[in-house]
Amino acid sequence: MLRQYDPTNPQDEILLLQWWSLLVETNELHTVFDARYERVSEFLLAFRQDVLLLEVDERGIWGAFWFDRSPLAGAFFSLWLRKDHRQSKASLEAISLALGVGFHDLQFRAVLVVTSEPAIAALHQRYGFARLGVVPGLYFGQPAIVSYMTDDMFDQIAGTAPAQEATG
Repeated sequence: MLRQYDPTNPQDEILLLQWWSLLVETNELHTVFDARYERVSEFLLAFRQDVLLLEVDERGIWGAFWFDRSPLAGAFFSLWLRKDHRQSKASLEAISLALGVGFHDLQFRAVLVVTSEPAIAALHQRYGFARLGVVPGLYFGQPAIVSYMTDDMFDQIAGTAPAQEATG
């Protein structure tokens, strides 16, 4: 069940410590975060301002979804899925729920997603994100593929768009 991380809850901090340890063990830390997050204290601090949503099972966090707020009416949306949940039906449902929180609960008008991997960018487009373009050097020195989704786009995809009034 998707839930929001509470930085004042010691159990949630333990979950984040376990997640950080897994990211280090699997050499995934640098695929998602920059070098400053090698320090666990920086990793924990990163989620005090951002909105972090978690999916957890008996092995710990299997899905993490976070919104890095923009000073505008949107946010960067990032996610990590444990290897055994990548491209699963449960992960797709969790992504949809997380985006729903961003658009409906947090009232973001648009979210941006960024990747350096063309295969991931293709998944973004399959999900309904529109590609903006490539920014040289943005993704840890590599070209970044930037895509976006608006709240209206999400509502159309999720089937939650307001019904159109019939004209006649």
